[in-house]
Amino acid sequence: MKKIRLAAACILLLSAMVLQGCSGNDHGLDPDKPITLTLWHYYSGSQKQAFDELVDEFNETQGKKQGISVDAVAKGSISNISADLKSSLEKKVNAPELPNIFAAYGDTAEDMEKAEKLVSINDYMSDEEMAEYVDDYMKDGSLHDHAYVNIFPIAKATEVMVINKNIWDEFAKKENVKLSDLDTWEGLARVSEKYYTYSGGKAFFARDALMNYLNAGSEQLGTPLFSITGHTGSFTVSRETMRKLWDQYYVPFVKGYYAKNGRFASDDMKTEDVVACVSSSAGATFFPKEIVRDDGTGYAVEYIVRGVPNFEGKKSYAITQGAGMAVSKSDEAHEYASIQFLKWFT
Repeated sequence: MKKIRLAAACILLLSAMVLQGCSGNDHGLDPDKPITLTLWHYYSGSQKQAFDELVDEFNETQGKKQGISVDAVAKGSISNISADLKSSLEKKVNAPELPNIFAAYGDTAEDMEKAEKLVSINDYMSDEEMAEYVDDYMKDGSLHDHAYVNIFPIAKATEVMVINKNIWDEFAKKENVKLSDLDTWEGLARVSEKYYTYSGGKAFFARDALMNYLNAGSEQLGTPLFSITGHTGSFTVSRETMRKLWDQYYVPFVKGYYAKNGRFASDDMKTEDVVACVSSSAGATFFPKEIVRDDGTGYAVEYIVRGVPNFEGKKSYAITQGAGMAVSKSDEAHEYASIQFLKWFT
């Protein structure tokens, strides 16, 4: 009986070795018969240029070795990507084919998951490879606390406070204010009031993404805006918390200490409508190196970059954001190739 079991085990082992020898670890890839991956992204300007250069580099190096070619398509915005994905899923007339890789936030990825069109990143990456990435970023890509990851972290951003150092230095010296005064929202409001008087009625501060202020601020004040259980979310708004958030943002805004004239806070920095702003760290390239005034005079601007203010005596919170990349279900070769590109890219 032992000999029979041993023979059976040997046959199984040999069979496995033969199958492995036939398929190898290439998952169907063949450098002599390259496959093309379609990738939808939303990058523009310098980001698009940098992304396209990296895609070209992959295609000419690692992609060429493995038989993978990536075709990157700029869709303009995340909302455009979501709309085209929806059209594809609903098989509308003239809808584009589903891409192999697409930029996604959780809501977009969730629609794909419901349609059973979303690949689990874990299927094509080892635990050791997964561990090389920031754990919290990987958790962000796990829908509804699944044990697997659906959204691959590509680029993450947080918020920062950016200050025009040229103007700040002169103002701070004359009015005896310090950078540490900007550590809190309460301190920022006091400094902004001083600057309003000092400048003859100019605003000091602007910010992007008001929702981030409300979200992080409510966390700091002990009453989060939302509570999420499984697939269900509900508002948990506190009147006291909202009053505090109002007093430290809208009241200074109404008084003229804060402003928001351009589409982005960096636009108001360019025109000297404000001296400081809170914006995404991803917007660094949009801040000017030189500021030109209405009278034609200009100067090379320097910046101070600091953390976002918090409420006095409260635990600090910071927002992280940024779309990742998700992979559509297709066949083993295209799915594996998609993960190979994302690993190389990151």
